[in-house]
Amino acid sequence: MHIIRPITAACQGDGENVAPCPLRPKIASSKQQRTARSDQLLEGEKKLGNYSIGFDVGGTFTDTYCIDEYGEVITTKTLTTPDDITEGVITGIKQLELLGYDDVGFISHASTQACNAVITYEGAKTAIITTVGFKDQIEIRRGQRVPVEPNDMYNLQANLPQGYIGALNPLIERPFRYEINERIGPDGRIIKPLDEGGVKDVIADMKKNGIESVAICYVNCFANPDHELRTERLIKELAPEIEVSVSSQILPIIREYERLGTAVVNAYIKPLMKTYLHKLQKRINDIGIKQTLHIMQSNGGIVSAQVAGEFPVNILESGPASGVIAVAKMGARQGIKNVIAFDMGGTTAKCCAIVNGIPQITKEFWINNQYLVCVPIINLVEIGAGGGSIAWVDRGKALQVGPQSAGASPGPACYGFGGEDPSITDCNLILGYLNPDYFLGGQMKIDTDKAKTALKEKVCSRFGDLPLADAALGVHNLANVKMMAAIRQATLQKGFDPREFTLVATGGAGPAHVCRMAQELEIPEVIIPRNPGTYSAVGLLIADAQYSSTRSYQTTTKTVDLNKFIGIYDELKAIAREPLHGLNYTDDEIELRYTLAMRYSGQSHEIDVVLDGEVKTAEDMQRAEEKFHSEHQRLFGHHAQNDVIQIITLSITGVGKAKVGGEKKAEKGAFGKKTERFATRKVFFEEYSDYVDCPIYRRHYLVEGDEFDGPAVIEERHSATVVPPGCSVRVNQYHAMQIKIGKA
Repeated sequence: MHIIRPITAACQGDGENVAPCPLRPKIASSKQQRTARSDQLLEGEKKLGNYSIGFDVGGTFTDTYCIDEYGEVITTKTLTTPDDITEGVITGIKQLELLGYDDVGFISHASTQACNAVITYEGAKTAIITTVGFKDQIEIRRGQRVPVEPNDMYNLQANLPQGYIGALNPLIERPFRYEINERIGPDGRIIKPLDEGGVKDVIADMKKNGIESVAICYVNCFANPDHELRTERLIKELAPEIEVSVSSQILPIIREYERLGTAVVNAYIKPLMKTYLHKLQKRINDIGIKQTLHIMQSNGGIVSAQVAGEFPVNILESGPASGVIAVAKMGARQGIKNVIAFDMGGTTAKCCAIVNGIPQITKEFWINNQYLVCVPIINLVEIGAGGGSIAWVDRGKALQVGPQSAGASPGPACYGFGGEDPSITDCNLILGYLNPDYFLGGQMKIDTDKAKTALKEKVCSRFGDLPLADAALGVHNLANVKMMAAIRQATLQKGFDPREFTLVATGGAGPAHVCRMAQELEIPEVIIPRNPGTYSAVGLLIADAQYSSTRSYQTTTKTVDLNKFIGIYDELKAIAREPLHGLNYTDDEIELRYTLAMRYSGQSHEIDVVLDGEVKTAEDMQRAEEKFHSEHQRLFGHHAQNDVIQIITLSITGVGKAKVGGEKKAEKGAFGKKTERFATRKVFFEEYSDYVDCPIYRRHYLVEGDEFDGPAVIEERHSATVVPPGCSVRVNQYHAMQIKIGKA
């Protein structure tokens, strides 16, 4: 059973209680029914942990997903409240109508607030403390130059264009980049002692200038963190109100800019995120939920809110990561190893390749093409194509879609909130893919006439009164082209053939586009999970707890000091386990995963090699060498068997398996495999070059074993799936729709 709660407190009633269908029994979904079922448990059998809640805060909506001890699901979708995000969260939780908040045994959260704070420059007033001569490293970076004019390549005074890697709006103004006399060698030896008097002078100046947060990053501190830790102690003694981010605790690896840039971003958002997470934890506790709040990290693992507040750089892509984890777990549950996770929301579309059940991970992430952070992040390709993306015509009379978005306010023209620009949502409405009377389950009315007016005035008129259907189809197809390019980037450019994957579509807008994209990419199967519009929140409940520790140690596989190697491993194990101990995992419950960053001597960049276990012996190191050769061959088509192999960085990830069970399997249908349409309406399909009578199905009436062919539209409260001619749909035992893709 799946229960959906209304979008606003004023909209009461059962989300499944829509127009009656003669072929499906009415689905009961009341609070009273859950009370009766709960009363059937023996005394003492009902224990804390009956409910698990995940909530994903997006730019427009906050999605809440709850699973009870029976594996049944309740979802709500409430408006995000940007003035106080916690207000929308609490509203969504209350609309779940639980039997009791003390029965919540697990609660987890995802948000892009941290990343948005960097993009919009809403972080703290931040300073840097670094080694003499390195204060401008944050702007020099790797020395890239992107000139405005060709002859500016060697003009040191040239202004660089915004939006390119070579341009920068520094998060920290130059007067607040402080230098300290000290020096540590690459081997960890102290060459010049720390000038503690200089540190005290800097602290006094920071207090005078109202600095709220500081990043400490000394040269070669990865080899010896002593100077950084002593500086941290002085700041905490003399200015405890200033938040401190220590680079050797955040990213103890070689390369100064990467370590500094990551520490700076952490410092910039730390006060904001600590305050927000503390307030959110308090508000959750105040309504009766006593559990520790968990947070999704960018790498797809869960940590406590306390750990996330200290290291917020690890939760920059928290929201998108949650959706990928949900898809990866769904694929594993259904026996599908290679999956493309595709999410299309209101503003952006995102995709990620999941290979052998594991999402692709990157350790370099540019925020807004400006700020580099080097922490493990699920390797998403993201573009400006969402339901709110605006269609427009450029000066060369070429049709464009996005990246500008109508957002939530004023929103697409059809919302009737004052928007005058046509969006993808408007075009999908004109094509008949969306039902104006069942948008958000009928709780929000959308206006087809307003959509037609916007498209006619802003697009059709630029092409000599182009027919509305042709213009709408052009916008729809152009959006598909952009999103297919993103899928190719996530697969083909990384050596994977998309034809060997299953495409899983989530987000409110994704299911309306995904079948056409699969046809063009020759992907044989598409899966639409249940509740695709709120599916990102599912990942918050079924994700493993996870924490990574890293340390650079430069050596070669032939000259490595194994005793030192094992000693570093022991330190990293303790660091990786500690946050999981705080989530009540024992050492026996924590799986340790080992990775070495390796390269051939003379190469400038290394590749990560996942090991079978800890390296303790020469034989273990030989197996690591063989794995490196194999991975180099896979990535680049060649390897050098006799070349010297360098080890650059050791990493250990501690993993605690998720303790929350998934939703139960769907009930089998009582009506065999004959699925009756809910209604019929005119829908435009390219195969017919016209509107045709198209069967319309309601998703919550479908049960396991139901089958039907396209063309069809399947409506549900937060999404609509468009099935073109030549494709066929089958509902599997998990209530997911498996769509076999025919040729376009």
